[in-house]
Amino acid sequence: MDKISPLTAKPDLREVQKQFERWRRTRPKRATIPDTLWEKAVGLCQTHPVNKIARSLRLNHANLKNRVQQEACVMLPADALPQFIEIGQVSAGTPGCVVEMENTDGCRMKMYFNSKADLDLMKLATAFWSVGK
Repeated sequence: MDKISPLTAKPDLREVQKQFERWRRTRPKRATIPDTLWEKAVGLCQTHPVNKIARSLRLNHANLKNRVQQEACVMLPADALPQFIEIGQVSAGTPGCVVEMENTDGCRMKMYFNSKADLDLMKLATAFWSVGK
């Protein structure tokens, strides 16, 4: 049977709880949580709900959630961007177009333009999809 290297093994919740408790006992007053501990907490959120990890490790839920979201936001390579964008008519009597976009997190953007708008839709799409990255 193959052994898992301690460096590549993902720590379990109890192990990370012990590390947080050890850090809390030995930390200087008002010290910030080390990045290594934050990384372990974020890593646990891949297999457990954020709420459970925040409660178990006694972390601020909003801070942990933000770190999890930042970790999930990865810049898309240029070839991963859509090469086709559909432009629809606003209504039969109104000249113009509607631009609707949705990112992988489910965030949506809908913009209405008149027919005289000078748009570079790929720049608009790239800007939208790179927000928060």
